[in-house]
Amino acid sequence: MAYPPTVPGPATMIPPNPSVSRPSDRDGVSHLKVAALLGVLVQAMFWFGFAIFYLIYLALQNTASNLAAGRAVGASIPSWITPTTVYAAIGLLAGGLVLGVVGFIFFYLGFRTIRRGAPDFGAPTALMIVGLVGFAMMAIGVLILIGGVLSAVNSAIGGSSGALALSAILGAIALFGIGSLLALVGVIGLVLGNWRAGSRYEESTVKVGSILTIIPYVSIVGYILLLVGYSKASSKLSSGWVPPSDAAMGMGYAPPAYAGAMAPPGMTPPPPMAPPMAAPVCPTCGQPASWIAQYTRWYCPRDQKYL
Repeated sequence: MAYPPTVPGPATMIPPNPSVSRPSDRDGVSHLKVAALLGVLVQAMFWFGFAIFYLIYLALQNTASNLAAGRAVGASIPSWITPTTVYAAIGLLAGGLVLGVVGFIFFYLGFRTIRRGAPDFGAPTALMIVGLVGFAMMAIGVLILIGGVLSAVNSAIGGSSGALALSAILGAIALFGIGSLLALVGVIGLVLGNWRAGSRYEESTVKVGSILTIIPYVSIVGYILLLVGYSKASSKLSSGWVPPSDAAMGMGYAPPAYAGAMAPPGMTPPPPMAPPMAAPVCPTCGQPASWIAQYTRWYCPRDQKYL
């Protein structure tokens, strides 16, 4: 028997399917977690590298003071200051720079992935592309300068007249300077992207961390907050949580359905599945939940999440 035509009531939008969230959000946050972890490691390497150089400076200053005062005790260089110690400090700083660029790339990949479902991440992604170009120019400038210095030193050791090419030095400085300005644009994109990610996933720790990452001496705290915030966002997305901006527009990964809509002619609509129990209350807001028969889950309309 054909389903008799009726005048449908107002359509009620069913929340997005909680079983899967947007792949772009899940993958993007995964990249951002890696980027935040690399940021913590980079900051730790910088702290240890600069700490070693600072301790060497204090030890040498103390030795020079004792020599000037004519004291025998403490007038020699401490035994722990060796070429290995200096190389270790240089290695920490150089490794931190390399990991920092890798982390910046992971931030870019994360924002670019999220942009597939959230167009407002287009600006941070574009700014970070400019920053990547800047980092590349800075690296080329440093390599040119180091190469010129090494070439001059080798020429001097070999007995020939070795002099630094002025044009190479000026070119390297120009590349480094322009690259630094472009890198600054990328850092602005990084802060903007993290701030928008904190808003999208409702993680205030990410928003605070986005600001602290550019403040000297406390930047490591900012990256720790980013790591904590993105870890929490990843857990929410894995459990089926949908960003409120998407839930309000019915933009879950599964297409939204509507209750009360007319069935196609000649088709009998399936009866709605009854809830298995009395409506529970949301543990967050304390309001009664609604039964979503299509997904057989309880849903809190106020907090826009499944229980």
